[in-house]
Amino acid sequence: MPEKVTIPPDGEQHSFLAQVYTLKSKREFYWDAYLGNEVIELLKITNGDVTLLPGRAKVFDMNDFIGATNLSKILPNEEFEVGARVSPTIKAEKKLQDYEAEKTGLVGKKSTRYYKYQLKLENLSDKSSLVTVYDRLPHSQSEEIEIQVKSMKPEPKEKRLGIHKWEIEVAAKSEFFIEYDFVIEFPRGQNVYPLP
Repeated sequence: MPEKVTIPPDGEQHSFLAQVYTLKSKREFYWDAYLGNEVIELLKITNGDVTLLPGRAKVFDMNDFIGATNLSKILPNEEFEVGARVSPTIKAEKKLQDYEAEKTGLVGKKSTRYYKYQLKLENLSDKSSLVTVYDRLPHSQSEEIEIQVKSMKPEPKEKRLGIHKWEIEVAAKSEFFIEYDFVIEFPRGQNVYPLP
């Protein structure tokens, strides 16, 4: 114990400081642009040379209460995650910038849809932040439905089955943009779901 503690005998629960440890931590930011405009902030902590016993933990960011969580047993030097919340420092927005629908081909046998999107990240903090961004573009396994990505800036780090992933370093007090456009072509009269 760092100091003497007096607990009143009143039958109530009382918290007191037992020990103080300084642990390494880093913030990670995630945004699923397909689902909405909220960026999730996650705190990753690397444990020191002690074993943390399982139990309820309150998570603070300096003096701001983030929330409470249940921790399992944390071994020495183990990395664990706490404090998932909507980020107060990174803002995000997905905008449809252009859309066109037209019939093409001989006597209009094909329908075409053109989409152009812009994803905007804004860092309100005094530090640069790495944000992992996910977005979903239409994906087809049918030969009758063609999807052509016309341009994408910057190129994603990964893409698979229509899911695109970027890792973007957003400088302090600045904005960053991701832009892409694509065309979907499908037989006229066919319902394609979901279209953006």
